[in-house]
Amino acid sequence: MTTHSFAPNMPQGIAGMRRFVERSSAAGRAGRWEWVVTVCEGEFLVQYGTRTLDWPGGPFRGFDVPAGSVRRDCAFMFRIRDGLITDRWAIRDDLAMMEQLGAITAPRPGDVLQGTISTYDAPSSDRPQAH
Repeated sequence: MTTHSFAPNMPQGIAGMRRFVERSSAAGRAGRWEWVVTVCEGEFLVQYGTRTLDWPGGPFRGFDVPAGSVRRDCAFMFRIRDGLITDRWAIRDDLAMMEQLGAITAPRPGDVLQGTISTYDAPSSDRPQAH
């Protein structure tokens, strides 16, 4: 498996994914789906939704990010061939996370989340549920 969103120093394959999951879980960054939509067509599967997590604090993308709870939009894409995941991509709204935790200050903070699925205002009964 090739994980296209890993930092260059992370190993690829199952060993790299295990290391990533173990580190994220140990640091409290694993998070959980608040809601998620999963779509599969052909050899591709996409999960898109809002995740909540507790950030333990520390360096992130060149910023010292304080600890705290956040919610951010994420998309994970997988290629599946012969019943195995061969590729994984991840996209996260890191800007929203850093703004929520106070690592950065947006000139118009309300605009950071405006238009994202985190601002989805339909009743919770109408939202897709995490599985």
